[in-house]
Amino acid sequence: HYNSVLSEYSTPSKKYNIKYYQWQHPYQGDWEKREIFTDEILDSLKTIIGTNGVVLDIGAQVGLMSIGFAQFAKKVIAFEPNPATFEVLNKNAEIYKNIHPYNLACSTEENIFEFHYSDEGFCNGGFASNCSKGIGVTGHIIPMDVYGINLSDFLKTYHIDDIKNISLITIDAEGYDKEILKTINSIIQEIKPVIITEMYVGLIENEAIDLISTIKNLSYEIYNIGNANEGLISITKQPKINSIEDVKLGNHLNFLCIPKK
Repeated sequence: HYNSVLSEYSTPSKKYNIKYYQWQHPYQGDWEKREIFTDEILDSLKTIIGTNGVVLDIGAQVGLMSIGFAQFAKKVIAFEPNPATFEVLNKNAEIYKNIHPYNLACSTEENIFEFHYSDEGFCNGGFASNCSKGIGVTGHIIPMDVYGINLSDFLKTYHIDDIKNISLITIDAEGYDKEILKTINSIIQEIKPVIITEMYVGLIENEAIDLISTIKNLSYEIYNIGNANEGLISITKQPKINSIEDVKLGNHLNFLCIPKK
């Protein structure tokens, strides 16, 4: 078990001052200062989220991305199945009352699932057995039972009034992103939010093709925004992804997906 420490960080221009609980797990580092808590990235997120926007943060971990969204969103609905990181997410939600945290995995059905994590402190992991490479993909070998829900059913039961205001969906589910997108296909088709999702480093070619096809079939343009969200600074100048030929397997990439006009 690793504790968390209340921290305060100001962006270089002092435009944003952010209080948050920083998890003390040795693998955690301070990536948030480069990948979310910058003037340029936060400014871009403000534009994407818009006024009274609702954000879905799926795979929220300790809530650092949720905190960035919470600077602007009316509500951030954050899902994290791992109780070790959820403990910190919950503390961050106490600072930012517009973050609504759920200790749940998003899946195709309501059930108990076995996830696998990187270490006995449960820093990072996911539904490894669902990946073609199986348990051990990118070192995820420590098992944990988590509770999962069908995201579409959950939103229609507990957040029915928020659905129409969802302006941004972010998914970081260690290769399970495409399956989560499929469960909310009808919601995406109806409201057309911006989507940020991950091309997991452990995907094989067929899985990466499925991810790209799933997004393209929703009538979205896909932009490669890098592995540290750097592409959020100038979105439309980033490389566009049309097929598997536009990505390199084995690289971690974040996709920004924008509905076609």
